[in-house]
Amino acid sequence: MNKDEKLALEYLKTLGNGIPKFEPEGNCPPDFAFENKLAIEVRRLNQNYFKGLEVEGIERATIKIHQLLKNCFNSYSSNDKSYFVAIDYRRPITQKTKVLKKEIKDTLERFLSNPKFFPAKHIVNQNISLRFIEATKKHENLFRLGINHDFDSGGWLVGLLVENTSFCIAEKSEKIKKYKSKYHYWWLLLIDHIGLDIDQEDFAELKNYSLNRGSLIKL
Repeated sequence: MNKDEKLALEYLKTLGNGIPKFEPEGNCPPDFAFENKLAIEVRRLNQNYFKGLEVEGIERATIKIHQLLKNCFNSYSSNDKSYFVAIDYRRPITQKTKVLKKEIKDTLERFLSNPKFFPAKHIVNQNISLRFIEATKKHENLFRLGINHDFDSGGWLVGLLVENTSFCIAEKSEKIKKYKSKYHYWWLLLIDHIGLDIDQEDFAELKNYSLNRGSLIKL
C-alpha cells in the first residue's frame, strides 16, 4: 500500500461503513471495497502536461532535470566562490538523458570560462536555460540549485482542477470497464498533489462545472 492509498484508507474509515478491504481482487481494480459492494479507486490528482494525445505528469520532467543538475553540480569542487543556479524550462523535453546531461555540463563549462555580468543567463537548449548568481558566501559546492521556473506549471486553479480531474476520471473509467459489473457502485478518491490552496470561492466556482463522471458514481 503506497502513501496515497494509506491516506485514502484513513479517510474511508471515517465514513461509517467499516474498514474496507484493500485490493479485494488482487492486483487489479478496485483499490478498496466495502462489503456492501461499493468499490473505490484511488488516484493522485497531479498536474499533467497535455500535448495532443500525449500526457505526462508535470513532475516527471522536473525530477529528471533536477537529478541531472545535481549530478553535474557534484562533479565540481568549490573554490573561493559559489554560485546559485536558477533554471527556466518548458516542455517538451525530448532529449535523451545522456544528451541532456552533456548539454548541461557544456553550459556550466561555458559559464565558468567567463563568470561575470550577473545574473548571467546561458542557453542549454531551445527549452532550457540556466541563470547564474554569485553567492554572497562560499558554500560546500561550487554550484547550488536556486530558483526553479517551470513555464508549464501552475495557472488558473479552477481550470487546473477541472482539466486534470477530467483526465483522471477518463483514465480510471477505462481501467475499470471489465470489472465494473462486479460491484454495485464505483467511487474515485483523488489525493491532491497539485498543492494549491482552494478557497470557498474557488470551490463554489468548481461546483458550477459539470464533469463527465464516466463509469464512476461519485467523485
